[in-house]
Amino acid sequence: MKKHFWCVVLLLLLVIGSFMFFTADRSSVTAYAVDYEAIMKAQQRAVDANDLLNSTFDFTLEYPYPDDYSGDWVSDSGDMVIWLTSDDNIDDYKTLLSEYADIIEYRFVDHSFNELLLAVKELGTGLEHEIYVKEFGPDILNNSIFITFSEEASQDNYDILYKYVDVTENGYAFTYKGDTYNVEITWDEPEVDEEVSYHGGSPLNLTSSGYCQTMSCNGYYNNHLGFVTCGHSQVLGHVMYSNGSFVGVTSYVNYPTVSTPNVTGDFSFINSVAPYGTTITSSPYYYNLPSTSLMTFVGVSSQPLLGSVLYKYGQTSGKTTVQVSSLNVSRTVNLSDGSTGHISGLSIANILSGTSAGGDSGGPYTYESKFAGVHNGSTVSSGGNTVYFTPAAYVLSAGVSIVTN
Repeated sequence: MKKHFWCVVLLLLLVIGSFMFFTADRSSVTAYAVDYEAIMKAQQRAVDANDLLNSTFDFTLEYPYPDDYSGDWVSDSGDMVIWLTSDDNIDDYKTLLSEYADIIEYRFVDHSFNELLLAVKELGTGLEHEIYVKEFGPDILNNSIFITFSEEASQDNYDILYKYVDVTENGYAFTYKGDTYNVEITWDEPEVDEEVSYHGGSPLNLTSSGYCQTMSCNGYYNNHLGFVTCGHSQVLGHVMYSNGSFVGVTSYVNYPTVSTPNVTGDFSFINSVAPYGTTITSSPYYYNLPSTSLMTFVGVSSQPLLGSVLYKYGQTSGKTTVQVSSLNVSRTVNLSDGSTGHISGLSIANILSGTSAGGDSGGPYTYESKFAGVHNGSTVSSGGNTVYFTPAAYVLSAGVSIVTN
């Protein structure tokens, strides 16, 4: 009887222990769930510092940055790094950003941001005459450059590649104007799908699913009230519809064409018409989201901070959380005559939660209710996990003013 009693006690202890084990395990999983809202709040001051710094740059220029500036970055905890090529003007940066001195660390590297942009443009445009180059840009974190070849190219093309780059013990290097730049080479990355189901004559459907693009934000261009969306698939003079109603005419398109093969950013502006135009506010409509998700833009974040967490909105995918991984990337696109063009100035972000799909093109990127950019496309349909967008700075530099509250 005593033996039977202790067996029952032992069994009860095992059951209780198992319950405690699984309960503890479940809570530990919950504890490690990523709180993206908390990350955004932690990064708030760094993003504000980045906005202040960007306000001193002239984004109407092809190379808008100071000669000693090499980029900046923010960690998930909100610590910020600014890279410079020398300390000659560091006091100017410290004075400008004195309010944020407690979160900023200054580090020194060999090449400025402008130098990286010049070098990668020289390498990318040189190589593309012999190998199909998919995209190229500066790698700010490593103060180097990267170039990606599409599946049309193969590693049999190394003999061509070697005419432009040297093999070193650290990988590849490109020499330009006496300076040497480390180069990261990748082959056959997922294709970027410019996510639009819209074609000439089809409606810009803002309030229902189907063949559509997504409105990005409201604004003014040449004193006309209207809205911003992506530039691909748009043509000057297109009549645009929303939910079956005539809403406007395309008045500005920024996208590569045969006559203008190289542009900065992918966006367009639609002049609105009454009565729709009289009701435009700073609250864009996000399809597939509840009315409580309507956002009033309170400002503009012109150029994203490397490492910062943003939200992307599209009428197909809804709300997606992303983290910025690259800036000032150039993408190669095919033109109607069989030649190629380039979209420069794009930012790349990794998807943290949510997804991206056809119909999302033109949708807004936001940071803490600030308008941050216009969606270009993603690699999701090709098995990737990245999105591409045009920073707000290039929309503003085209003469568009964003409606904010």
